[in-house]
Amino acid sequence: MGKTKGRIEDITGKIIKMKNSLKFISKEGDKETAKCPTCQSELTKEHYDHIIQEFNKKIELNQKKVEKIAQLINDFEKEIKSLQKDIDIVNRKITIISSLKGDFENYQKYDTESKEVQKKLSEFLTKHRTKFSDVSSDGIKNLALEIERISTKLKGIKQEIKEKQEDFNSNHRRKRELREEIEKMKNLENKINKIEVDIIHIDKAKEFVRRFVTEYMVVKRLVKNIALKTDKYIKDFTAGQYGDLLIDLTGTKKTGLSIKIKDNFNGQYESIEILSGGDRTALGMALRLAISELMSIIRPTKDSPKRNPKIDFLLLDEPLAALDEIRRERILKHLTKSKTFSQVFLITHTAIPPEIQTNKIIVEKDHSTGLSYARFEKQIIAY
Repeated sequence: MGKTKGRIEDITGKIIKMKNSLKFISKEGDKETAKCPTCQSELTKEHYDHIIQEFNKKIELNQKKVEKIAQLINDFEKEIKSLQKDIDIVNRKITIISSLKGDFENYQKYDTESKEVQKKLSEFLTKHRTKFSDVSSDGIKNLALEIERISTKLKGIKQEIKEKQEDFNSNHRRKRELREEIEKMKNLENKINKIEVDIIHIDKAKEFVRRFVTEYMVVKRLVKNIALKTDKYIKDFTAGQYGDLLIDLTGTKKTGLSIKIKDNFNGQYESIEILSGGDRTALGMALRLAISELMSIIRPTKDSPKRNPKIDFLLLDEPLAALDEIRRERILKHLTKSKTFSQVFLITHTAIPPEIQTNKIIVEKDHSTGLSYARFEKQIIAY
């Protein structure tokens, strides 16, 4: 979100800068024009209004991104609240399970008592089996009363056992359901724990990056050396027009590096945003060469080895496509004469001028078969 807001502030600054620096005057045909402070070419009011409209579209797009990010944050907060509710439900179910456990223990106690009663009843019948031999009216009457009393007592015991069995079955089903709910909650808890671990790892990674990019390395040493090394390249690539690179870190959190370079023709420091595409490409190439050269002599941190491995070659992938022929030839001549790297590997689809003498590996495709072939052209050295 901070980065997106930084883009909005950067675009707004560009609009304000253009409004303050461009002064339109009316000419023939009632067209309002102004002179570009960089190239001195004329800029029409219609072109200026179109540029402002494109900037406003970018501002609107980034504002929508900010709203979308804010909505995502809000959705995550809602999901966290929902998960907290689920955890509360699990805690209540755990309490219910504890209560059911007590009921089950009581049921086991009652079941034991029931078995004891059945045992006593069996002993009673065995003990009084001789009463069946009394066939007198009183004996039969007493036996009937005893049978009725025992039957009533047995019926009550059976009813109690049935109720306990139903309670047991109900509790068993409820226990199984709660176990399934607990398993779901455990899986959910594991997912939450994994997310928390990921957050911890991200925090640790941020801390590691913060410690790695130290103030001494970036502000007092690396940035200064990059600027100095870049100067010798950019002056050559632009025929002396640009030099004295300035790298400012004051807006790093929102907009990254702020880079300005001196135009030796007018003595003014210009932002790289107003440079032509060819000049920006040349500056980018100069920065890459400077950084590559510094990598073999600068220690990133105080714990790095004192003797870094020597970087003795340079690999460039398609760096010439956006350059005009003059800048392209200057860069190629510099690379062939450079003694900083013993070997330079250049991958390009752009034709190399004949006057640039160097070894070439040319890859061509046979469109009839779809196969590619490579051939080697060795540098011709004139004595």
